[in-house]
Amino acid sequence: MRIPGLIGSTETMGEVLRLVEKAAAGNFAVLIEGETGTGKELLARAIHTSGPRRRAAFVPQNCAAMPESLLESELFGHVRGAFTDATVSRQGLLAAANGGTIFLDEIAESSPRVQVKLLRFLQDGVIRPLGSVREIRLDVRVISATNHSLQEEVARGGFRRDLFYRLNVFPIRVPPLRDRRRDIPLLAAHFLRLYARRAGARIDGFTAETMRLLEAYPFPGNVRELQNEIERIVAMHREGNLVRPDELSKRFTAPRRAAGRSGSRSWRWSARSSARRSATAAATSRGRRCGWASAATASTRRSPATGSGDRRPPPRPCSHCRPRIRCTNPPRIATDSCRQVEQEKMKRFQPSFYPR
Repeated sequence: MRIPGLIGSTETMGEVLRLVEKAAAGNFAVLIEGETGTGKELLARAIHTSGPRRRAAFVPQNCAAMPESLLESELFGHVRGAFTDATVSRQGLLAAANGGTIFLDEIAESSPRVQVKLLRFLQDGVIRPLGSVREIRLDVRVISATNHSLQEEVARGGFRRDLFYRLNVFPIRVPPLRDRRRDIPLLAAHFLRLYARRAGARIDGFTAETMRLLEAYPFPGNVRELQNEIERIVAMHREGNLVRPDELSKRFTAPRRAAGRSGSRSWRWSARSSARRSATAAATSRGRRCGWASAATASTRRSPATGSGDRRPPPRPCSHCRPRIRCTNPPRIATDSCRQVEQEKMKRFQPSFYPR
């Protein structure tokens, strides 16, 4: 099955196309999950245009684009006088998609009130416009999409569990572009032909270095980011039939940390290490009086018996440092300052200490 605008030769995209073909033949609810810019609405349109409802309407709606009250009125409609500005009755999007398909993008952003009404519609197939006492029976296929896991939202309590089961009849997971890098040359060539034809320019392709930079880029914006970059390149192209590396945006040519054990550590690792070093320095300055820092350092040295890097068991805190800080100074290596403090404490309880 070939979907216009959806290009891919990897196994993951082949599996997605097979699922789309099966979903188009049915009449059940479909849930499409994937990151922003992976083409979820494109898949929803392909399911609609390849199925038995192709002659009816396809109505998309982004649930995150409207507040709760407006979204409820937009989906289910309202009658005159339902609220302050309702001067005329208005048909909702569900009624407009009767006999066809409605696509609810960013379904996880819908409010609990809207979720309850959607659940009622999916169970019984009826809606009640705002301010009306009459129910309307509809025949609409629901395709929803989200850019994060709905199952995790259910576990956190941010999405209704019963509505999740109603929407998740046939799930489709769209992989990000970084997981199918072999499709980048195909997508880049497709968008280059498209925008070059619109601009009336003659651009035959990319240089080898330009394509190498495109394939090495992680594309956090996925296919949409690649599409916007190719459109910008065509608009800014000056001369020659090939796209050169200097025509790419700076983020494509900027040096990035090499992949590997040392390069894969993110800024969180560096921040965590910095915080750990700061805490160690502060504790060292507090415990320098009794020498616990040297004991803590000694406890992380190599074992004299095996010569390995195994850490010794953490030493116990001394009696002087225990009330104030979590000291790792064991009593067996307590310094002279600790003993002097203990001796001063004992003198205060001796009768000869206080003058008569």
